[in-house]
Amino acid sequence: MSFKLAKTLFDSRLMIFLGLAAASFILVQVGYSVSERSQAYVEDSHWLDRTHENLSLIQSLYAAIKDAESAQRGFLLTGTSELEDEFFAAIPRVHGLVARLEQALADNPEQSERMRALKAATQSRLDIAMDILRRYREHGFDSAREEVSKSEGKRLMTEIAEISDVMQSEERRELAERNRSSENSLRRLQSQTILGILISGGLLLLVFAGILRENAQRRRAERTAGRINAQLEESVAQLRRAGTDTRELSQYAGMLQSCRSVDEALTVTADTFHRLLPAFGGSVFLLRPSRDLAERVLDWGEQALPSEAPVPTADCWALRRGQPHSVDDRDGDTHCAHAPRDPDHPAIAVCVPITAHGETIGFVYLSRAVTDADRDIPPEKRPPSRREIAAALVEQLALALSNLKLQDTLRSQSIRDSLTGLFNRRYLEESLQRELARCERRGRPLALLMLDVDHFKQFNDQHGHDGGDAVLSRFAQVLTAHSRHEDIACRYGGEEFTLILPEMPPDGGAARAEEIRAAVEAMVVDNNGRRLPPVTVSIGLSSYPSDGTDPSSLLRAADAALYRAKQSGRNRVVAAGPR
Repeated sequence: MSFKLAKTLFDSRLMIFLGLAAASFILVQVGYSVSERSQAYVEDSHWLDRTHENLSLIQSLYAAIKDAESAQRGFLLTGTSELEDEFFAAIPRVHGLVARLEQALADNPEQSERMRALKAATQSRLDIAMDILRRYREHGFDSAREEVSKSEGKRLMTEIAEISDVMQSEERRELAERNRSSENSLRRLQSQTILGILISGGLLLLVFAGILRENAQRRRAERTAGRINAQLEESVAQLRRAGTDTRELSQYAGMLQSCRSVDEALTVTADTFHRLLPAFGGSVFLLRPSRDLAERVLDWGEQALPSEAPVPTADCWALRRGQPHSVDDRDGDTHCAHAPRDPDHPAIAVCVPITAHGETIGFVYLSRAVTDADRDIPPEKRPPSRREIAAALVEQLALALSNLKLQDTLRSQSIRDSLTGLFNRRYLEESLQRELARCERRGRPLALLMLDVDHFKQFNDQHGHDGGDAVLSRFAQVLTAHSRHEDIACRYGGEEFTLILPEMPPDGGAARAEEIRAAVEAMVVDNNGRRLPPVTVSIGLSSYPSDGTDPSSLLRAADAALYRAKQSGRNRVVAAGPR
């Protein structure tokens, strides 16, 4: 019995030992498989990222070549120097993309061979474009057109497009294969992990320590579940934040498109930044026309590290480098000179340049305080930076400001006379109707001056168009200098001008006309280093409501008065009314 008991105990211990050994072996194998498959999954993810990057580089290269070709074609058609500048600016971008793509495809012989062909075709296309520009500069448009008509550039662009399509198809094929490989690795990892756990769990149930082992497994499972739940909660929070960011960005872009002025766009910007980055205070700085200083045009929130204003362009790393510059005092980063480090108040700050169509027009500055909670977080566990969302917002702002600037320029060109800078006849007709209606509602008078430079055609014949233009430009300056903010000075046509004087009585209009006449008589005009002879002006005056109640009658009355001033010897002011 003792022998049998000992043998039973021995067999039991042996079974326990064998069970534990087998379970340990299986767990080791599971861990090895998990590690191996995880590494394979990471490698597959790396290859997927590389393939996506290669596709993006191929598409960016083709787009850059097309941009260069479009700029060259636009320059040939219009002669606009900005398009020529865009062409030459695109060349280094094309070369840079070619170099990056060559490096990215270096480990793929087939793609490298296609890349060499694409590089050669690209260089040939750029050479042809530059040769056409050279012909245009040296021999004129016909010579350039002759070279274009050979269609060599078109053939090369077709070849470039075909090679790019083949390369993209190959990358997409590799992308699909790597996706399948990644999915297979993940499925194998899941299968092996589940199988190993089941087998090891079954073996552990056979040993005397099964209950303890089960409890230990339960505790481990709870800890793992806690970590997974925390990770899931963080993932859900990130997804929600990403969804919120996307919605806010979309709404922000839509509102910017509807803005009619820079002030509206800046107000929308402040509200959006406050919603998406509530911990940060911020400012928007816009460059002056001289481009040597950036002036603060907007503030929001509480700045943990206030910036100086105005900011010299050399004092901001973002303006100097053309890319965002981040500062975290926990890491000892380099500060911009316009927002120096404050040892007593550590902060996190970022400057993001406002760049649209290759032109930097200002920057956005954001800052927040480093809290006690921030100090306790080790660098490897810090939450993701919000610099990307700030950059996306600034990108939308840059496009909006550029579009608003373009709209203002186009509107000004549509209502302004290019020589004098005064409003044109079209704007005169619109404004006179509006001002008459306003004065009628308020029961106020209005005066209208019609001005004509005396003997201008004779002056123009004697001193040339340059001299005549100089006189008209200087006359416009005198007219503007003797106008109130609410007055509307217009070039009616040729040497004729008009001045609308809202809420001005007839005697006041006559006094103003006499001031202008005297100022023109004393006006000094220099042109090309020589002083031009003095000129005089004849002025006709009409008043609302005594001389007319609508634009046509007022203009006719002022024109008739001007005619009488001419007939009476010129260089005088004549009011409308009976002779």
